[in-house]
Amino acid sequence: MATDRHQAPSYPLRMPEELKARIQASASESGRSLHAELLARLEESYAGGDSEELHLRISRLEGELAGTKFATDALLESASRRLGKMATAYATVRSLLERMDALFEEVADVAQRQVDGDERDLALAAARLENAKAEKGTLDEAIEQQIFDFDEESLIEGFKAAARKKKREVAKKRDASNPKVSG
Repeated sequence: MATDRHQAPSYPLRMPEELKARIQASASESGRSLHAELLARLEESYAGGDSEELHLRISRLEGELAGTKFATDALLESASRRLGKMATAYATVRSLLERMDALFEEVADVAQRQVDGDERDLALAAARLENAKAEKGTLDEAIEQQIFDFDEESLIEGFKAAARKKKREVAKKRDASNPKVSG
């Protein structure tokens, strides 16, 4: 049978005036009596969050933080590698474009010599033009391949997929470290 708290035996409590003043100030702030404040603080010290549960929660959060850091580091490494590849591709495309410019200049020069009459051998001019067209086609394909290989959208999708995978791994670790307690 539960006892009424007003009928429970009372316990006189002696405390230093300084401590009593601090508790009274806290009681005033919370709108409680000195006695109610003391009881509330005692109940708080014994209730809820025992240290084992708190340590388990801290460990779980540390694990999640480590997983997040690992995922972030992996994404950073992946991004760095891809950016390096993109820089290489950019340099390659730039080089190909420079070669294409030189090729266009050569074609323009051949055409100008034909117009000026400096080069009368049409077979040689036609061969040069065909070589220039073939090289231009090769350069066009190389540039298109470089652009296709480093499509921005696929790069972003790669990052998203890696992040989703890491999130699932972290969730599995968290669930494994926090088994559900049956009632």
